[in-house]
Amino acid sequence: YATDDQVVFTTYNPGSGVYALLATGNDITAGDFLASNGDGALKSAGTDEVVVAQAVEDLNNTSGSNSRLRVEVVSAHRTNPA
Repeated sequence: YATDDQVVFTTYNPGSGVYALLATGNDITAGDFLASNGDGALKSAGTDEVVVAQAVEDLNNTSGSNSRLRVEVVSAHRTNPA
């Protein structure tokens, strides 16, 4: 987007169900915690990352492109540091 462009965005409360983009290179099982991939998609939350959602379904997206995944928004919290 260019400077001063208007964009539409939405914020969600914890417990909201949404379709999110799962970044390529992730094999997710329902219940896994997810963090930002830094590009608008989510990824499996690693050590010492901020969790923003929890997977509602399984999705193997280890190759290809970003794919849709049903998630539940959670209260942001940091995973356990190493």
